[in-house]
Amino acid sequence: MMLRTDVSHRWRLVVVALVGVLGCSKPGQDDQVAPGSSGPQVPVNGVITLNGKPLAGAVVTFLPETGAPGLSDTDDEGKYSLETWGKPGLPAGKYKVAVSYLLSPSGTPLGLGVRSATTQSADMMAAKEQLPKEYSDLGRTKLSAEVGPAGGKFDFDVKAEIQAAGGEKAPEKKPDAVESESKVPAGSAPKEGTAPAASEPGPKGG
Repeated sequence: MMLRTDVSHRWRLVVVALVGVLGCSKPGQDDQVAPGSSGPQVPVNGVITLNGKPLAGAVVTFLPETGAPGLSDTDDEGKYSLETWGKPGLPAGKYKVAVSYLLSPSGTPLGLGVRSATTQSADMMAAKEQLPKEYSDLGRTKLSAEVGPAGGKFDFDVKAEIQAAGGEKAPEKKPDAVESESKVPAGSAPKEGTAPAASEPGPKGG
């Protein structure tokens, strides 16, 4: 029986497996086909939005039927541009697509740099996936793409209610304050049972 692992562990395994290769490219290798790929790599990019707004700090993965996945962070405008084995682009073919948005306990998005560290930080170990498995889990994602010989642009809008980056929460609406006692407006009649103020004596006759 196949054991299921948590989402953050899946992502660590994928990225750590690549980290040794991502830093090993040498001059003159840029024109080579990536190891295990089915052909030359073509440019693949797009925009990730959350409920119609750009999602910064997410990690996008294109997983092929065979071979290595393409990976990218999203920038402040939600834009991504995939790389495979440290080289721009992907081979043409069909891909499962996953969008992961991990937040540390302090609310900081964790991108590829943190996820691919050989020693995982406390923030990474305690991070929580914010997006539903239908987007973030490579085994359950409903997102897909078919990359043609010329590459392409693939935009995805994910629907979810998540914690805002920075750990901010929507302010709670406080009930209107109820005055404990009513105030009598100036110039109004005194309350019943209250003696009227004494009037000043008039001038004495001469």
